[in-house]
This record gives sequence, structure tokens and C-alpha cells, in this order.
Amino acid sequence: MPTTKTLREGSTPKRAAILSAAQELFLADGFDRSSVDAVAARAEVSKRTVYDYFGDKQTLLKAVVDAVGQSLITTIRRTLDDTLTDLTEDAELEDTLVAFSMRIATDMLGSAEYATLQRLVRRNPPTCRAGATTPWPTPPTRQSPSDSPPSARPACSRSPTPASRPTSSSR
Repeated sequence: MPTTKTLREGSTPKRAAILSAAQELFLADGFDRSSVDAVAARAEVSKRTVYDYFGDKQTLLKAVVDAVGQSLITTIRRTLDDTLTDLTEDAELEDTLVAFSMRIATDMLGSAEYATLQRLVRRNPPTCRAGATTPWPTPPTRQSPSDSPPSARPACSRSPTPASRPTSSSR
């Protein structure tokens, strides 16, 4: 459960080291098998510093995903500036948009940051939010629509309600 405690911003180099260490460990070992102790050791900070900066491991994962996402947004903005700012003629629009799309496809979708984001989200599905019945949606897979129903997303781990608990006759 995310923390409600006030977090400190701290030093930029320490924050970057923690995020980098967490990203490496979450990708290599998975979120569940990575400990805050291991993140702190790899970042060469104390465990208390990790908790002071991020509050808990779930918030740390969200910060890692946010950092990678911001890197992708920077790539998109740079590509927009490079390709669309000098557009002067309507006739150039199609060629410019094709150039923009090709750059996004190669610079962003083929980037290490994009691959990292995909792996983090796929390997570390977030826990349910209060009142939610499923975790965040998973990326679509390449399968035919008949392979699985739309409701086949994993459900959150919850204790069964009394009405849904198995009875001795249904066991």
C-alpha cells in the first residue's frame, strides 16, 4: 500500500542512483524478488534513504516507470521539434508527418527506454487500487480474438467474500 508519509526530494545524484539500481534489479530479478535492501546496496545508499525518498517499494516501481516514461516523452518532443517546427507549406505536411512517424518508430519504439518500460510493466503488474477489480490493463498481445475472452485479464488478489467462499459440499 503506498505511503502517506511526506517524502523528501533529497539530492538528485542519490535519487538517480536509487532509480537506476531499482530499474536494474526489477528487470533482472522481478519486482517481488527485489528487496529494498538490495536496491540500497546497489545504489550505495542506506535503506532508510530509499524509504525517505520513495516511501515504499511500490512507489519506487512507479517512480522507475515514470522516469522511463519521461525519457520517452522527451524523445517525442525532440522529434516534434526536429520535424514539425519548420513546416511552412501545407503541401509539405504529408512528407513531414511521414518523417515524424518514421523517427518515432525508429528513435522511440526501437529504443532501450521503450523496451525497458515494456518489460517493467509486463513483469511487474501493479497491485489493485482501492475499489478496483483488475490491475492496470496489460499490453495487448498478438492473438486472435477467439483465443481469449475480453474479460480474461487477471483479477486482483482478494479474500473471497463470504458468499463466494467454497462450501464443504463444493470442495
